[in-house]
Amino acid sequence: MFPGTEAAEKTIAATTQQGSIPQTFPLQQYRVSYNPMIGKKRVNEVWSSDTLFSSTTSFEGFNMFQGYIGKSSHRAVAFGMITESEGAETIPEFCRKIGIPKAITTDNSKMETSKLWMSYLRKFWIDNGHSEPHKNWQLSFERTWGHVKR
Repeated sequence: MFPGTEAAEKTIAATTQQGSIPQTFPLQQYRVSYNPMIGKKRVNEVWSSDTLFSSTTSFEGFNMFQGYIGKSSHRAVAFGMITESEGAETIPEFCRKIGIPKAITTDNSKMETSKLWMSYLRKFWIDNGHSEPHKNWQLSFERTWGHVKR
């Protein structure tokens, strides 16, 4: 009624696979950060930002740009834009290329106080500063950009 031991051994040899036990005990727990910019480079400097407009259009179609200037290093970075509402989208690009700044100081323009601008500052943990209205000399971007233009 039952097959012999030889048949059982052949069946087990043909159908059973060899297993292996992983050698990485105990298993390591990996944590993924909820904010992808936490591990990125941070710049210990306050940057000043403003939107500048041009009368001529570039080859890419840009007729304005969002500029950033470091207050202590006087390093200037500019990102071209077609519309002023694209200014908030330059913050992630700035953080990728330069690093996440300690703070960004701006004048109180509508774009630089918009919900999208503020959401990027909160997401990347960047402090926000404003100059007083109609006092351009307080924003270091205005002073430094005058030297860069020359």
